[in-house]
Amino acid sequence: MVALVFSTSSSTINKLFDAHTLKVAYLLSERIVVLGEIGSMVQINNKKEKYDFKQKIAMLEKATLNDKNDAGYNYVLDVKHSVKQFKASKHPTKEAIVLNAAVEKNFYKYFDECMKNHSIYLKKFGLDEIGALQEENIFFSCCQEMRVQNTTNKEEPDKKLAESVLKLLHPSGNPRDGLINFLPIDFLMIDSERKKENLEEVIVEGDIEDDELVLMSKMELSHIDCLSAMELKALKNQAWLDGEVFRGKMDEFIKINFENEKNLAEKQQFIDDYIDPEVSRLQNSIEDSHLIQCRKKEVKLDAMRFEIYIGEAPVEYYWKFFEKFNIIDEFTLKYAKGLVAKVESTRRMIPFVCVSGFYINFDGMTAMLAKEDSEIESPSLRKFISIDDD
Repeated sequence: MVALVFSTSSSTINKLFDAHTLKVAYLLSERIVVLGEIGSMVQINNKKEKYDFKQKIAMLEKATLNDKNDAGYNYVLDVKHSVKQFKASKHPTKEAIVLNAAVEKNFYKYFDECMKNHSIYLKKFGLDEIGALQEENIFFSCCQEMRVQNTTNKEEPDKKLAESVLKLLHPSGNPRDGLINFLPIDFLMIDSERKKENLEEVIVEGDIEDDELVLMSKMELSHIDCLSAMELKALKNQAWLDGEVFRGKMDEFIKINFENEKNLAEKQQFIDDYIDPEVSRLQNSIEDSHLIQCRKKEVKLDAMRFEIYIGEAPVEYYWKFFEKFNIIDEFTLKYAKGLVAKVESTRRMIPFVCVSGFYINFDGMTAMLAKEDSEIESPSLRKFISIDDD
């Protein structure tokens, strides 16, 4: 099972939600493909010590492209121009050599300060150590969105991102190559006020409506957000055998979904018979681990309980999700829809794993993260969420 995580710079989803989704995806999946900002953010933090002067210039120039009136952007361009002029000089004077050394020294100080602020920003979302996992088994795919900002044509689609969406919809058929979306709770809340309760009637019919999202299984984990990168790695290794069986069954489910997407009864039976037992086994293995038990004894107020839903949704639901939260810009979304329309075998129902985080307090009560002024109902299993526009 290969997890696909979207975290684009244009997205309006709280980066803390994205971070939690990334950590759960790491724990449960064999490998992760990250499309967008979180991948780039963590990658920069992990490789900053290996960058030479030219790479550091390029990195900061790219990071400030959004605001060309920013003082930092102008400073980086001035340094770049100054160093370029110095290197073009065949016989620099002593004064020029001293001046260039001072320019480079000051830039290094500026770069270190930028990286310090960047690390503080990552720590805010619990991402400061995730870079340590990157070389182990996470592949960060940095989208074209990072360089689209540098083009004068703002209507140019991000073709790499669009093609990644197509790969999700049209896999090779090999279950070991199957991608599955790992998504934040926002995905389930697009039309939360329009839920239906009659899953049993649909199962009798054996089909699913084209505009419905289905929740089929659920796992509960706690305190994952409190673990460091090395602790996450240790926890994954401790639960490796149970996790490997779970991932194998999920691969089979992805393949079944692709081959027989309309037969909801058959897919739900597979979930009940094969996925649910492994979900329970893996959940117990993780929750009973020494690392999690130690965190529970600490009774941290800011710790979280995660409800992890396995389900499926039609491609139309994904389009609406991408659009509502500005995950994919309108030009890339239009381009992606065009690609999908050209592929006859593209599936309509696409499986997903959705991560919902709740704070844990001393009384054992829970509150939805970042929802201070209104409560949102936690979605129950075996419910539908309509995406009709009318």
